[in-house]
Amino acid sequence: MKSMTLWTAVAMIITGKFIAAQAAERELGIGMIHYATPYKSVTSEQFVLPWFSYQGDRFSIHGLEAAYQLNKNQPIRLSARLAPAAGYFDPKKASDPAISALDKRRFSYLAGIELAYQYGDYHTKASLMTDITGTHHGMTSAVTVGRAIQWDTLGLVVVPELSVHYWDSKIGNYYFGISEAESDRTGLRHYQAKGRFRAQSGITLIKATSTNSKLIVSSQFARFIGEHRSEMVDSQSFYTLVAGWAYTF
Repeated sequence: MKSMTLWTAVAMIITGKFIAAQAAERELGIGMIHYATPYKSVTSEQFVLPWFSYQGDRFSIHGLEAAYQLNKNQPIRLSARLAPAAGYFDPKKASDPAISALDKRRFSYLAGIELAYQYGDYHTKASLMTDITGTHHGMTSAVTVGRAIQWDTLGLVVVPELSVHYWDSKIGNYYFGISEAESDRTGLRHYQAKGRFRAQSGITLIKATSTNSKLIVSSQFARFIGEHRSEMVDSQSFYTLVAGWAYTF
């Protein structure tokens, strides 16, 4: 399955951060993912995928993400992070002939730093990441705020989050630009993408099913700020829905 790597990454990005919030040392799980893409004539996709999480004293792995905490001060944490960029385009999945003739946009990995602050049930994070795969040499940044709301009697945790993300022109142009060669080949208008912000909201429900297991349902909705004029895009928004089960050991 051509886009398996990306959607594995999406699942880990969404579920991993909430696993970390639960301070579990090791977890195994499985998740079902539904993703609606912004690319023109590419339908939504569904997958069932496994994942693994480890939370150590400083080092952690959550799926395809890894982090090392550089300080041990609380409630402020500074970490070095390695994470996938949630961007991928397989032209073979497009039903439009012109879109299907475009070049493939590949999965990439980012490395950088993250500053996180915890105040009671509230949390905020800011990150700055750069491409280390040589795919697009781009940079991305994000600011996230959220809160964990707990109902102990129900064994339920609800985590709403709001975030703003920025992709610079290099990463934006790689995933949404149309080169002159592609324009000549497909008839689509040449497009040089600029840096782009997107606003994102999400909510995650974590329900304990036993002492060592839980159900996770997470929904994320994102919308670009400002209009993409690229002819390979037919939507300014996209969403992801994940439902999964995790076991702590």
